[in-house]
Amino acid sequence: MAMCFHQLSEGMGLGGCILQAKYVARMKAGLVFFFSTTTPFGIALELALTKIEVTDCYFLPRRSWPSALTTYGVVCAASFGAEMLLEVWINKRSKRTVALSGRWINDAPHALSW
Repeated sequence: MAMCFHQLSEGMGLGGCILQAKYVARMKAGLVFFFSTTTPFGIALELALTKIEVTDCYFLPRRSWPSALTTYGVVCAASFGAEMLLEVWINKRSKRTVALSGRWINDAPHALSW
C-alpha cells in the first residue's frame, strides 16, 4: 500500500517535470513509459527469482535467499541510476534560473545599503 502511494506521488511530481520539458511528444511518451514500467518490472523480477517467501522480518530478513538480495541490489541500483539521470537533467534545465537568482541575491545587498 505504501509503495502505491509513493509511486503515485512520485509519478505526479515527475509527470509535471516531463510536461514542462521542451521535448517532442515521442520523447515524453518514452519517459512516461519507462517510469511506469520500472516498478512493476522490478516486482515481477523479484517474484520470479525468489522461490520461498520469508516472512520473518519486514525488510530484508536475515534468512533471505541470495537471489532475493541480488534482485534487491539490482533494482535499487537501477532506480538510483534513474534518479541520478533525472537530477542531472533537472540541473541542466535549471542552470539559467539559478544563475539569475544568484545574480539577484548578489546585487540585493548593494541595493539595500544606504
